[in-house]
Amino acid sequence: RDTAAEYTDALSSTNRRLIQEQDERAKLAMLEERARIARDLHDSVGHVLSSALLQTGALDALCGEEVPKQRLKLLSRTLSEGMDEVRAALHSLRDEAFSLETQARKLTDEFTLCPITLEYSLSGDEPADLRLAFAAILKEALSNAARHSNATRVSVILREHPAFYQLIVRDNGTGQPGGESGGMGLDNMRARAEAVGGTASIGQSSQGFEVFVSVKKEVRA
Repeated sequence: RDTAAEYTDALSSTNRRLIQEQDERAKLAMLEERARIARDLHDSVGHVLSSALLQTGALDALCGEEVPKQRLKLLSRTLSEGMDEVRAALHSLRDEAFSLETQARKLTDEFTLCPITLEYSLSGDEPADLRLAFAAILKEALSNAARHSNATRVSVILREHPAFYQLIVRDNGTGQPGGESGGMGLDNMRARAEAVGGTASIGQSSQGFEVFVSVKKEVRA
C-alpha cells in the first residue's frame, strides 16, 4: 500500500508538471503569434496609411480651389489621426506580446563563454516598459561579460518581491568593461534602470563583477 501511494503521488506530481509545461508552451505560442500579427499589421496597414498621406499631401499642393483643398486637409488630418491610433495599438500589442522570460532564456542559451545559470521567478504581470528595460540591461550585461570578464561562471537572477523587482547578473571574472572608469555600456544600463524608476549598482564585488538592478513597485503605480 505504501509503495502504491508513493507511485500515485509521483504520478500526480508528474502530471501537474506536464500540465504546467503545456500551459507555458501555449502561452509562449500565443505571445509569438501576437508579435507576428503586430509585425504584419505594421508592414501592411502602416504602408497603406503612409502612402495615402503622401498622396493627399501631393493633391493638396496641386489643388488650386479652396473647397477641395479644405476637404483634402480634413482627409489628411483624419489619416494622420488614424496612423497615430494604429501605431499606438501596434506598440501596445507588441509590448504585451514581449515575453521577458523567453528573451532571458534565449540570451542565456546563446551565452557561450562559460557555464551560466538562470533563476527566473517573475509573475509575468510586470509593466511592459520594465520588461523591455530588463531585457536590454541583461543583453548588455552578458555582452560585457563575454568580452571583458574572463569568467568561468555567470549567474542571472530575475526575481519579484512584494515591493520590488530585481535583475542581478554576477560573474567570477576579473575584467571590468571600459576600464576603471566604466564605459558607455554601463551608463546605458544605469540610464535604462532609472528610466523605469529603478537604480543600478554596477561594479566589482567580492566574488567578481556584478550588475544589480532594483525597481520599486510603488514607483510604477
